[in-house]
Amino acid sequence: MIQVVKSLSIVVIVSAFLGGCGYLLGYNFFAILGITFIGQFIIYDLFSRWRRSGLEIEFRRLENERIKAFSEQGLEVTCPVESCMHKTFVPIIISEDNEYDCPKCNVGVKIYVGTKSFLKTTPIDGDPFEKHNFVTNTDYDN
Repeated sequence: MIQVVKSLSIVVIVSAFLGGCGYLLGYNFFAILGITFIGQFIIYDLFSRWRRSGLEIEFRRLENERIKAFSEQGLEVTCPVESCMHKTFVPIIISEDNEYDCPKCNVGVKIYVGTKSFLKTTPIDGDPFEKHNFVTNTDYDN
C-alpha cells in the first residue's frame, strides 16, 4: 500500500512541476497537469509492454534451446530384425512413445525405455573374508 502511495505521489509531483513550468510559459496549469498525469501512465504502460516483450522473446529463445537439447538426447539402437541388425541413433523423449523406421529395412520399430532400481548399500571397511578359509569353508583361528 505504501508503495502505491509513494508511486502516485511521484506522479503527482512530476505532473505539478511540469504544470507549473507550463503555467510560467503562459499555458493552463490544470490542462498540462492532466496531460502529464495521464502521459506518465501511458509512457509506463508502453515501457512495461516493451520490457515484457523482450523478456518473452528471451524466454522463447531459451525454451527453443532447451527443446533442441532434448532432441539431441537419444540412444543408439539396433534393429530387432535378425537379417538387418542395423544400428541407428534415435532421439528419445521420455514423456512420449518413441518409434522410428529402420533406415535399412524400413520396418517400424518401437523403443521402450526401461529403468531398474537397486538398494543403496554402504561399503564394508576392510576385507570381511580375510579370516576365512574358502577351501575348508571355516574361519582361521587367531
